Amino acid sequence: AAQQQQGSVQAKAASFPGIDVDGHVAYRLGDGLEPSSALPRGRYKILRSLGSGTYGKVVECWDRQLGEYCAVKVVRAVPKYRSSAQTEVKVLSELRGEHGCVRML
Repeated sequence: AAQQQQGSVQAKAASFPGIDVDGHVAYRLGDGLEPSSALPRGRYKILRSLGSGTYGKVVECWDRQLGEYCAVKVVRAVPKYRSSAQTEVKVLSELRGEHGCVRML
């Protein structure tokens, strides 16, 4: 199962324009994240960097679907960090933005 998970991380990483040796996604201001047929330039337009840490980077974005500003965490393409991020998503989804926590989109 771990090998399958690692394969999906590598496939996901390959869809980005560039991944550095540490697993960080290479992006430029104005790039789009999460393209779809409805939003081919990506749902989230990167406006600026807000910070970085062990698990990845956080960028300020414009959500083209909802028409509002948001922060997006871009997790490094490393299996152990992806696993931690999935746990974080589950917890934040349960909290639903209550108790002063961030809200998942």
